[in-house]
Amino acid sequence: MMFSSVWVLGVGRLMVPRLCVVDIPRMNVYVNGVLFPKNIYLFMDQLYVLYQNNYVYYTMYTNQSIGNAVFNRIKPMFHDYHIVCQNYWIEVVEGYVTMKLFFKIYDKELNFVRNLDTWNKINVFSGESTIFCKL
Repeated sequence: MMFSSVWVLGVGRLMVPRLCVVDIPRMNVYVNGVLFPKNIYLFMDQLYVLYQNNYVYYTMYTNQSIGNAVFNRIKPMFHDYHIVCQNYWIEVVEGYVTMKLFFKIYDKELNFVRNLDTWNKINVFSGESTIFCKL
């Protein structure tokens, strides 16, 4: 995993995975039910205040790679269909990062088939991932 450094005033230099730096401005991230800023410096400042030195565990999973894992899991279930992600966001709570994704499934003629509500919940300390799919 590649890291970048982010300077946070009053804290100093924080090491952050590059994927997190790229993805935070593109996603809605809720921490304990509060929408965090999309500015990486403000995001890291607030995350560090909450989780202190454990911030790095949360930043490792606060990116779109956990959403890609969900897509790779559902793709074989709908291999003859078009899968379109309509909405996604990340929720962070003590010890867990969860990415929620809402998909629409279309057939080959682009006729709507069904909605698919999915999420990937990761324990940030063990790295254990659980993918849920609500058909």
